[in-house]
Amino acid sequence: MGHKGFLKAPSIRAKLLLCFLAIALVVWGLLSSWALSTTRSFVEGKAISAFQSAVDEGIHSADNNAAKVETLADLVGNLGDVEQYLAGSNLSPYDEYRIARDMLSHLETLLRGMGIPAALSIVSNNADIQEIIPVDVEGLLSTSGSQNHKDALGQVSIALYRAKRFQQDAMTVIQSNWYVDARNGATGWRQTSQDAQRGSVSFIKALPASPFSSSRGVLRISVRLEDIVVSEQELYLFDGQGELIFMTPEQAPPELPEGISLNGGDTAAVADGKAVLSGRMENGWQQVWIIPYDAMESFSAVLYQFFLMLLLSLALALVLSVCFSGWFTRRILAVRDSLYRFQQGDYGCRIQVKSSDEIGMLADGYNSMADHINRLIHDVFQTEIRSQQEHLTMLQSQIRPHFLYNSLSSIVRLCDRGDVGLIREMAQALVRFYRISLSKGRETITLQEEIDHVSAYVQVCAIRYRGKFQMRYEISPEAKSCFVPKIILQPFVENALEHGMHPTLGILHIEISARVEEGMLLVEIQDDGVGMDEDRLREMEKEASSSGEGYGISNVRERIRITYGEGCGVSLLPKEPHGLIVRLTMEAQDTSGAKPPTS
Repeated sequence: MGHKGFLKAPSIRAKLLLCFLAIALVVWGLLSSWALSTTRSFVEGKAISAFQSAVDEGIHSADNNAAKVETLADLVGNLGDVEQYLAGSNLSPYDEYRIARDMLSHLETLLRGMGIPAALSIVSNNADIQEIIPVDVEGLLSTSGSQNHKDALGQVSIALYRAKRFQQDAMTVIQSNWYVDARNGATGWRQTSQDAQRGSVSFIKALPASPFSSSRGVLRISVRLEDIVVSEQELYLFDGQGELIFMTPEQAPPELPEGISLNGGDTAAVADGKAVLSGRMENGWQQVWIIPYDAMESFSAVLYQFFLMLLLSLALALVLSVCFSGWFTRRILAVRDSLYRFQQGDYGCRIQVKSSDEIGMLADGYNSMADHINRLIHDVFQTEIRSQQEHLTMLQSQIRPHFLYNSLSSIVRLCDRGDVGLIREMAQALVRFYRISLSKGRETITLQEEIDHVSAYVQVCAIRYRGKFQMRYEISPEAKSCFVPKIILQPFVENALEHGMHPTLGILHIEISARVEEGMLLVEIQDDGVGMDEDRLREMEKEASSSGEGYGISNVRERIRITYGEGCGVSLLPKEPHGLIVRLTMEAQDTSGAKPPTS
């Protein structure tokens, strides 16, 4: 897979990041659900506890107010003035006035000291007493009589009745039977029909016997419920029998969720935006408070802070996920990049990872593998070089015996003819030819040296082919200093001499030209000899492109390919009207080893 393949698919860092985020989101979701439920229950519990404290305080205050009334009833029952007035008979008007004045003064003092507006009434069994009937100032009682008593502020009302009134008048307040029940020993709080109409409640008890009378009558103290029970919230008050006797504000009881009732005992619950709390008073009454849920807004800040902390923790988890995935994948990316560079041919690339974990082991394995591959490549390369050198040596050895055989054959013929001068000239040329061929072991020589080598060869051949050919050289200055494999021109000159001559064509002209074009050295050997037809050219090209074992074109072409690589070699072209052009293409390298400038 190339480098682009790594980029098409999601990277391992992206996959790790997605895994970390998924785990963080799952944990965050579970933690949020649990924490939200726990926190909500905790906050609601705290809210209910706080409001329950307020309810308990309200109930305690109502108990204190009720206790004040009950204490007042005990005090009135034991008050001597009351006892003396209720027991009095055949009193003079002055005594009756004096006793009534002192009693009323004491009762008013007690009522005012209670601190709660109240109406006190006594139903006496003594038929001889004078009744005291007040004007209905506070709306607590509605009666009529010959006398009345009320304080200047209208906070208390005191009345005294004969029991006979309750036995004769069917339209009086006694219709509720509270008097009869009290005579039978029922003592406590009670809401009569009159109380229900006026929003009040009464504490009723029978007056105990005294030295003056065995049965003195019934005491009733009436107070407004709003003075007993005080609440700024929605409140419902139930008596001991579970009957609703008071509510504030005055409205129909609300519809509560299933399972929650107003008079079903002590309650502490939150439902449908309402907190329902209740408690029982000492006298058996039950108070039920309904607090709107928005009354707990002060506690909602806790929830907001909790959500803020969760969001911050999620953001922190995201940052840590990005950092951790980057740190973890950094070494993996180093391994990937090294593999890609190695794939692109940078065999010296190594992974610099210093750790003993799995990634470190992978990096060490890669480095060991790269070292082993480098050694294999070096060994193969050295083997290939040795093989090519041996091949070059073999190819060159094929040329030297070939020309030597021909030259020695010519010398033999000259000896037969006894031409010593030509023998000397040929021997000298032959020595110069082989001196250049050996070149002190060098495999490449300059083109000028190669031209000198051809010139020595031509001098030898001129003795053999006297007057039958002419040579011409046209070599550019920059081409002369270029290095070329040695003995690449002589085989083609030899081929022209061997196959290009014909009696009908006259003298054979051979021209060698060389020039540099675009960094390439172009050398041409052309003659005006017999040339070759298309079939022969195809055969020669086939021979030149094969790795045959013959001499000539295939030999030169193979050595050029080995030396310069593909793209360089030998081309055969026909020449008009007759003859042949051999073109050699090689890289141009001057004596410094650098390519000469292009022409």
